[in-house]
Amino acid sequence: MAWPVAGSHWLNGRQAVCQKAHGRSGCTHPEVELGSALQVSRTPLREALTQLKTERVLEADKEGLRVRKVGWGDIRSFYELRGTLEGLAAKLTAQRATPAERHLIDQLLAEEKSLIERKASPEILAKHNRRFHASICKASGNHFLEEHLNQLSQMMVLLGATVYSMETRLASILAEHEKSNIAIQKGQPDAAEQAMRVHLEAGLIARLHLISQAEHPQMD
Repeated sequence: MAWPVAGSHWLNGRQAVCQKAHGRSGCTHPEVELGSALQVSRTPLREALTQLKTERVLEADKEGLRVRKVGWGDIRSFYELRGTLEGLAAKLTAQRATPAERHLIDQLLAEEKSLIERKASPEILAKHNRRFHASICKASGNHFLEEHLNQLSQMMVLLGATVYSMETRLASILAEHEKSNIAIQKGQPDAAEQAMRVHLEAGLIARLHLISQAEHPQMD
């Protein structure tokens, strides 16, 4: 999704609100407090809040704006849809990607491996992961698919900590990405789709594990 260019201030407001909301689903944020805490002027803040309400990241109640609370069912539905859409993107990319696009995807995978070996932070790894997935989406050549995945990605702010915070998951993520990449490089659409679906299913399991830990931190 392309944000309005008038927009650098508007986009800054949106990013600031998302950062404030990150990992705090269910929390209430009065607009005045948000503007003060984020040091964002009123107009870009209101534009960002309006868009986030449209995307259902924020919900309004009598106390202010509340970050939408997500449960297990929401997370499962999110990953089911993401698996379907990203699986299709991988399939189309294996069929349609240009040599330059295949090279970029392969290069991003190599960079991810290097980042993991150098013990990059979870935040850096998560940012690079978004680049990897976005490159596959763009190479699919389906603009409507890309638009829907971009909209879906906006909901990621509701899910809390990145699965890259789970050190035991890193090697598996890399291996799953490698399987998707191999199928794309070889032009094997069905294998690419299956590899991506398996990757997202594993992501769901890891995400639910994180949620479970957050909800029951004292359990033996």
